[in-house]
Amino acid sequence: EYSKGELAKLILLGIAGVGLIIVCVTLPGLGQVYELFKPKNTRDRKRLYRSTRQLEKQKLLRIYRKNGKDIVEVTRLGQRKILAYNLEDMKIKRPKKWDGWYRVIMFDIPEKKKIARREISSLLSNIGAYRIQKSTFVSPFECKKEIDFLGEYFDVRKNIVYMLSKNFDGEDAVKKHFKLS
Repeated sequence: EYSKGELAKLILLGIAGVGLIIVCVTLPGLGQVYELFKPKNTRDRKRLYRSTRQLEKQKLLRIYRKNGKDIVEVTRLGQRKILAYNLEDMKIKRPKKWDGWYRVIMFDIPEKKKIARREISSLLSNIGAYRIQKSTFVSPFECKKEIDFLGEYFDVRKNIVYMLSKNFDGEDAVKKHFKLS
């Protein structure tokens, strides 16, 4: 059993995982989508069909026929939704041994992009960075890919500074927060 929206998320991520475009050859309709999820019974099959059609209605998927084959593809809007799902699941990975470097993330995002500023601030906390000032976060663990992804996703990468530091004022609070020696 899937919670509300969970099946739609899995369908989008599943289709994206096999290459953004699925050509349905073996079964009519949404055959390859069914193959991907292997519904156990008619009820599950109908639910999968409804969810897929709902994704199409929301313009996250495009389903069409070409040369006698059904094509299912993730739209640009669907790709954006997949990125949003990736944001939800993003976490900074903690290595077994700390390398002794702090990753300091600072941003100065203009007022006209205040929604992006608010989201980035919230997401930095959610992924495991520690706030040391209003727009300054720190992580003792590698997170450049995550910062680059956030910056690109919100189109503010040029407003974010990522730097390494061996020490800084207030590092004791960070060490305590991350349980570092």
